[in-house]
Amino acid sequence: MIKRNKRLVSKITLAALTIGMLASMNTLFVTAAENGEITKIQILGTTDVHGKFMNYEYATTSSAAGGYNQISEAVKEKTAENPNTLVLDNGDSIQGNYNNLFTTDEFLNNNVNPVALALNEIGYDSMVLGNHKFNYGLGILNKVIGQVEAGNTKVLCANLYNENGERAYRPYMVKEVDGIRVAVIGVTTNHIMKWDGDKLQGYKFTRPDEEVRKVIDELKEEDAADVFIVSAHVGSENEYGDGDNAKDIANLCPEVAAILAGHTHERLEKEVVNGVLITEPKNNGVDLADIDLEIEKTKDGYKVVSADSSITTFSKDSATDKDLNEKLNKYHNIALNDALSKIGELEGGNLADADEVAGIPQSFVSDQGVTDLINSAQLYNSKKHLDSIGADLTNAHLVSGTAMLSPTANLMAGDITKAGLANIYRYDNKLYTVKTNGKQLKKYLEWSAQFFNTFKEGDLTVSFNKDFGSFKYDMLTGVSYDINISKDAGNRIENLYFSDGKVVEDTDVVYLAVNDFRYSSQLSPLFDSGEHELVYESTNDTLSDIRDMVADYIVNVKGGKITKEVDNNWKLTGVSYNEELRNKVVELINNGTIELTIKDNVAIESATYETVIAQLEAKGLTEIIEELEEIKDGKVETPENSNEGNS
Repeated sequence: MIKRNKRLVSKITLAALTIGMLASMNTLFVTAAENGEITKIQILGTTDVHGKFMNYEYATTSSAAGGYNQISEAVKEKTAENPNTLVLDNGDSIQGNYNNLFTTDEFLNNNVNPVALALNEIGYDSMVLGNHKFNYGLGILNKVIGQVEAGNTKVLCANLYNENGERAYRPYMVKEVDGIRVAVIGVTTNHIMKWDGDKLQGYKFTRPDEEVRKVIDELKEEDAADVFIVSAHVGSENEYGDGDNAKDIANLCPEVAAILAGHTHERLEKEVVNGVLITEPKNNGVDLADIDLEIEKTKDGYKVVSADSSITTFSKDSATDKDLNEKLNKYHNIALNDALSKIGELEGGNLADADEVAGIPQSFVSDQGVTDLINSAQLYNSKKHLDSIGADLTNAHLVSGTAMLSPTANLMAGDITKAGLANIYRYDNKLYTVKTNGKQLKKYLEWSAQFFNTFKEGDLTVSFNKDFGSFKYDMLTGVSYDINISKDAGNRIENLYFSDGKVVEDTDVVYLAVNDFRYSSQLSPLFDSGEHELVYESTNDTLSDIRDMVADYIVNVKGGKITKEVDNNWKLTGVSYNEELRNKVVELINNGTIELTIKDNVAIESATYETVIAQLEAKGLTEIIEELEEIKDGKVETPENSNEGNS
């Protein structure tokens, strides 16, 4: 029989209890440390890359800043610094920069779209559907989506519902990052119906702000996420209303840690609204947004204790991902060869004259060959379709309208290539023909004419409305008209006749050819309800893009040779100058002695004697001031309207 030492047992028991308590205390200490632990998560984002799979502009056949190959190299570097990284694409990635070559049924049936390839190779976690992705229609779009998702990039669009009232696409994705469940909610602008509603019959977009709120509530109910990120293809500010901006999302959803915005092609490094971080990188792949979150483990879950953002901006010389370059090179060669292919010749001079005044594009103040060529191609294709459907044109009038899509758009004398045509028509717009009437035609012209600032006595140059982009200023063929810019906007169109000499009356039948964006976003809301009908769109035609119609017009209608053809069917009126004084001021502007106030490459304020003198005084140019004073005192006036069409 073994006798136990009770004192020893007591000591051992006490020691065991003490060790147990210490162990328990140690466990509590470890748990407390884990609860206070900070995890750093990095979210990298791009938006509105618009087909820039490489840092190259095929419209100008030149290297450029921005592209997925540069983005890829930057993502690699940043991910190496912090592996806790998500990479987001915020929409409008596949449209633009000759990517139309890679978004046809024929191509997609046998090849991967280069943007889809780039997204997959870089390792993007998600891609939001931007408004331009719907340009191609759901058939093409869904093929590209299939390719993107095949590489494990999730395609998001929470606020689009199909005919059955169900979400058409995935509303969110959740990725576990170092044990933290990060939800990315994707929404897009709810105004796509304004631009591509015809391609989405039966579908419905909801307000982005309310849809984000709805998804967050769903995720909370399922306890499916710890942190909420929103990838929203909307700008930070209001566009048309109805919750279409990042600030509205932030105000309605304070749980969101950060919003990656887009759509507006503007750079916003950082803004905090209602405690929510908002950032937007610039378009065309020139920026990479970097959102840095610090997330604390708490007894109830996780809490974002810090949110910051920065933007990396690329130059054309920024490093590229060599491996990705090799995989994209075949697409680059296809696009480049297509861009450089010759389609015709321009004889006898450039399509547009040189600017008489720096900052005042000649094509904005006088009829020039760029818009006349585009309008001719639009009218040709519109009439061809109207004839094919047996439209009665006996008492109808065919009219076409188009804009200078860049203030510097021009075709130079010599060989014409596809790339050259992109200089006068950069976008993949489709052609629409709208049946309407003379009353709506007048409204269209008055709307367009607001591009000009009202000409006032003493002005020495014309100027342009800073709040009305030059890409909205359409010039028309099929009518003749004067724009009296001495009158207020809305009352400027005078002497409006059809090309056959008939005065335009409200009830006249008009078939109007314009691009899809112009009709859907501006004219359809502008025209009176019931007074316009879309009777033709080129979307599903073999020749669907207006730019390609211009090429076809040059090759097959004009025989590959064109000259500058201008019908001079419109002019500016309501201007009168001290001609001698104006000539001297124009000389000073053109040689750089004085400057006009410029925004987006056009003058937004007119030169006056007073503003010119103020600039000269600031530079101490007294001799020039004296010369101008002598000219002014001479009071050499030209008859009113003697310089109609001058700038």
